[in-house]
Amino acid sequence: MSQFLARMLAHQPSRVPLAADALVRENTAPVALSGSIWDQVGRILSRQDYIDAATGNIGSWLSVKLGDGRVLPLSARIRVRERTILEIETVVGSVQDASAIPAAARPATLSPEHRSSRQDLIELANGYFEALGMLDPGAAKLSASCIRHDRGGAEPCADGLLGRSGQQVIERRFPLAIPELGVVIAYGIVMHHERSPPEDEFVNAWLRIEDGRIVAIRPLTVTVVAPGRSGFAADLPPPGIIRGAPAKLLPVVAAEKPAAHFPGYWRLRSLLERWRPSPPAATLPAPPYAGITAARDLRYGADPAQRLDVLAPAEAAARPRTVLVFVHGGDWTGGDKHFANDILYENVVYWAARQGMVGVNVDYRLADYQAARNLYPTQEQDVAAAVDWIGAHIANYGGDPGRIFLWGHSSGGSTIAGYASNPGLYGRTPGVTGLFLLSAPLDPVAEEQRGEPIYYFGRTAQQLVERAPLRGLLTSNVPVLMGYSPQESDLAPELERARRALCGAGRCPVMVATQGSHDGEMRAVGSADRSATDALLAFMAKIP
Repeated sequence: MSQFLARMLAHQPSRVPLAADALVRENTAPVALSGSIWDQVGRILSRQDYIDAATGNIGSWLSVKLGDGRVLPLSARIRVRERTILEIETVVGSVQDASAIPAAARPATLSPEHRSSRQDLIELANGYFEALGMLDPGAAKLSASCIRHDRGGAEPCADGLLGRSGQQVIERRFPLAIPELGVVIAYGIVMHHERSPPEDEFVNAWLRIEDGRIVAIRPLTVTVVAPGRSGFAADLPPPGIIRGAPAKLLPVVAAEKPAAHFPGYWRLRSLLERWRPSPPAATLPAPPYAGITAARDLRYGADPAQRLDVLAPAEAAARPRTVLVFVHGGDWTGGDKHFANDILYENVVYWAARQGMVGVNVDYRLADYQAARNLYPTQEQDVAAAVDWIGAHIANYGGDPGRIFLWGHSSGGSTIAGYASNPGLYGRTPGVTGLFLLSAPLDPVAEEQRGEPIYYFGRTAQQLVERAPLRGLLTSNVPVLMGYSPQESDLAPELERARRALCGAGRCPVMVATQGSHDGEMRAVGSADRSATDALLAFMAKIP
């Protein structure tokens, strides 16, 4: 660190021993060392260094004087291997953030009886971010005397967590945790739902922990607009901690992110939220349905799972009818186009036929993680094969092969997004004119960080990034309607960030907020709750 700082103060970035593929970021944005804040730094007024030999990270908290006379707080983190720098992360505060920089003297070494293990330190620091996200100081283990130093002031830590609203922590990392000092240096992104335009805060927090309690917090907080991912491999949490699963299941380089309260906590919380009571569901008459023709289990491929149902109005129309294709969810490993003794998902295509459309309900091959079968891009290929079949045969059922809308729910929405963003699949059969992505996870990395890994897309960081449906949608021209229930607090931030990313690429989706739970919003199709279906009809009407 001393060599790095000396060369930056001498304005000699070319002499910094960077790896060829080193990641360099400043306030979440990728930068070159030449042209970064370091070009403006004239003097270092105070400095504290911290070393975490377990991760190869060195962190330095600094007070610096710029060439124009301003004094700013600044933190620098480098990750080193064999005297080569692999990562440089700089966080630049404002004049008001001066109190975030610890005093020049480092905290004293803790005696063994007052220390926490490295994993416990990370779990305690994670509790601070949990408290930010849940707006509940009780989620963090704070000492009664804990002081939070932030933006020129000091206040009890609990007070600093009150009086906030409309925010959720969506990313966090813990690259330095030092038991001897009781210090954790952490990074997180706080999403603010209520601000217009939407803003995120990038938080670099220095935490001091003694006797299993947080005694001091000094955050550097930077406002950023839709920062995206930091790009550091440390963003992916280790599955052994977050899920209680063997680490060998996901061979990625990962930072320590602790279980939130107990292994499987995030999965359980997600399921509880998704299955909350919802408004009354739709009802279906017993088949055969009056005024509707139904063709069942039509094969669009050789595999037994590659089947679809077609429901269409029995009355002939003056012109071909719009086609609505529904792709069910089920976490990529389960689900069915029509569950026995249940309205799901027959109610969707029944509703479509009652609206004068041709409804197509698609089954597809399900992933088997144990056998490593039917993994990415199997389901996207099945959607393409189903669309091929529809293009060739739907006219026989009164449908218009040139006007096809795809509706996918949950993982089914992710699948149709992946299909539409794959140039080798989408467009193979022309006619798909719009997508309805309802409660569809579009970012496998975000799901992994939340403790809900999607092995369908792969088991390495590179696979998760490259195969993310959102990545392809950024360059796709297909119109998108995107919806989710505000009850889904686990998924809402991810989809809001997806909306912002699409808008930033000039492809803003139409948005709709549905009612009920993850399951309930589908059971409501055809009922008095028309929050999803009215939005879909309006979306269709605007597309020629």
